[in-house]
Amino acid sequence: MLVVTPNADLMARLASAVERGGATPVLVRDLATFEASATQSGQELPFRFVVCAFDGSAGAMERICARLRPATQLVAVVPRPPWRRRSSSSAKDDATT
Repeated sequence: MLVVTPNADLMARLASAVERGGATPVLVRDLATFEASATQSGQELPFRFVVCAFDGSAGAMERICARLRPATQLVAVVPRPPWRRRSSSSAKDDATT
């Protein structure tokens, strides 16, 4: 299973989760390395399952997917959106109106 992330702490956590699930993680630090390995082989990457942490942009997602086989499953780990959390009091107000 391929794990791609530049964050060392996140990589360790994802690798541990992959191992607990019974798979062997192949760790790659960044998207450029991921792309270079696919370009050098001239083929799609031979992974059926990929976990990739990236900025969440559509361009990055397209670059990732362009290197994967059609049946590959992709888990995208992206930053949390900047939505504001509502306070519990405003949620209660909405429930009573």
